[in-house]
Amino acid sequence: MTLFKQTAAVLMLLMVAIVVTVLVLNFASASSAAEDELYQDAKNTATSLSLSLATTDGDTVMLKTMIEANFDSGRYHQIRLLDVDNNTICHQIMKPERVSTPAWFLALINIEAPIASANVFTGWKQIGILQVQSDSSRIETRLYEIFKNLMLSFGFILLFGFVALYGLFLIVLRPLGRIRQQAESIIKNEFIIQEKIPRTREFKEVVLAINQMVLRLKNVFVEANREMKRQKELAYLDPMTQMKNRKFLTEHFMDYFVKETNSYEGTVLLLELNGVDVMQIGYKAMETLFVKTAEILTHETAGFENRMLARLNETEFFLFLPGILGQDTLEMAHKISATIEQEIAALNIDTKQTYSVMGLYENSKKCTLSELLMRVDTVLAVAKFQYKNVYFNQGTSSSKILGKDAWREVVNYAIDHNTFDFKLLDVIDSKTGRRRYYALDVVLKAADGSRYSYDHFIPPTAQIGLCSRIHHKTIQMLFENPPHQLKGNTCSFKVSMNSLERQKMYEELSAFFETHMAGLPFKMVIEIPDRVAAKNLNKILQYKQLFERYDIGIALYDFIGENENFNYLEKLHPVYIKGDMNYFLSQSDQSLLTLRLLTESIGSTVIACNVPNEEAVQKLYEKGIFLIQGEGTESNLINA
Repeated sequence: MTLFKQTAAVLMLLMVAIVVTVLVLNFASASSAAEDELYQDAKNTATSLSLSLATTDGDTVMLKTMIEANFDSGRYHQIRLLDVDNNTICHQIMKPERVSTPAWFLALINIEAPIASANVFTGWKQIGILQVQSDSSRIETRLYEIFKNLMLSFGFILLFGFVALYGLFLIVLRPLGRIRQQAESIIKNEFIIQEKIPRTREFKEVVLAINQMVLRLKNVFVEANREMKRQKELAYLDPMTQMKNRKFLTEHFMDYFVKETNSYEGTVLLLELNGVDVMQIGYKAMETLFVKTAEILTHETAGFENRMLARLNETEFFLFLPGILGQDTLEMAHKISATIEQEIAALNIDTKQTYSVMGLYENSKKCTLSELLMRVDTVLAVAKFQYKNVYFNQGTSSSKILGKDAWREVVNYAIDHNTFDFKLLDVIDSKTGRRRYYALDVVLKAADGSRYSYDHFIPPTAQIGLCSRIHHKTIQMLFENPPHQLKGNTCSFKVSMNSLERQKMYEELSAFFETHMAGLPFKMVIEIPDRVAAKNLNKILQYKQLFERYDIGIALYDFIGENENFNYLEKLHPVYIKGDMNYFLSQSDQSLLTLRLLTESIGSTVIACNVPNEEAVQKLYEKGIFLIQGEGTESNLINA
């Protein structure tokens, strides 16, 4: 019970006890007064009637007549006249009558009317003893009315007291409610400062203490965020142009190149500034030209959401547009070339001596960065040889196994016939060797028996718009027939960028969870791409609220630390962030320390995936990354 309920219960019980005690005492006093009244009535009647009977000289007929007359004229239970030998001379008793007073009340009060006695004399001779007992029914009726009035009065008092206490507690304990909410937010690693300070001294001291603690936690996150940004700038930004540098391109190129929403197709542009000699044009003009070139490239390519732009060296700039065909970029390339030429002229530099050359290469198959740079360098060399500012070369297309129509047929067959399999991957803690999560991998089985992994079928599926159907179907299969290993464990399920951006996906998930979440034998964490969370935070927060409603966690995958800042992590509070092993191994100790500090301040953890062997596990361990996923987990798992 909450403090509010406990305090209210105790005080209300005390109030009830007080009211009941007063009620009992009042009613007992009224009952005692009623009995006294009955006795006094009987005593007065006995005294006055005995004097009247004394005038009869013992005539029995007269005695009976006078007794009957008095009995009929008053409310008596009985009047009896006894002789000196205790023999009854005359006895009048009331006949039983129906009364409106409830039997339970009569049993409760149990009033007995006292019998009053008086001696009857004729002169000095005693005739007998007169006994009078008043009728108690009228007193009982009156007491019942008193009882009802008391109950109504005290019932109103109790009701008013309860309402008054409730209102008083709401006012007095309202700061305590805010303290409880703030404490719950701390458990959730949320930074909430209570602006309204209560006046009650004890509550005030608690609120001020909690506020100080929350501020310190928030400062830890802010400082870690600032340090992460500084480390990223030092490692990945060109100080002159503020563009990404060659180190960033080397470490993160494959993350852009094989994203699930982009196939292996894309266009690479390599721009070189020729004739940039500091001795001829001066350092200031050279620096201005480099900065202007970076600004032009950034501005002209702003419409390409997933672009990758970097400065390879002083004179070379690299642009990769995943999923964009080379023919679609030619107009943009010519515009960039013309704009750079205008800037060169504006700096009073000879455009025949100093100029830009661009080579465009259309790629259609997976390759390494070195291979791609070698090809685009060749294209750039051809542009120089042919004295062209812009030269486009369409690479040799690799024959794909399946086209879009074939993929559509394969996916629709799998959806209609439930031919998806689930593969469970272990996520373990290398310090303890125990499993922390199951990561769910989806395998598609085609009609001809071919099997395709998630990373294989999702990219083409995204292009034909079937991602959300796949996720909806696989979630349904998982809920209706989950693998038995999941019972009592936690399982992660990956959802693609393409699906999350569709409003219909939210509506479908909401309706599905409403009918299927009850009785689920395992806990669930839904993983979303880190890039989606950073760029579409409001939409992802909408999903987070939906997931929290059904006790589903949210996590991030494909984390490469490319964002300008990490404030979105504070709002999202992911269960964990998951990234490729090579990303974490490429970071400095200072960067990883800052990343761990950042995640720990919001209650998140870090998972390295694609860990191939024990050697990689050991390297990650030395870097402070203990949660791992991949083939390297097999030799470390000690408890299934």
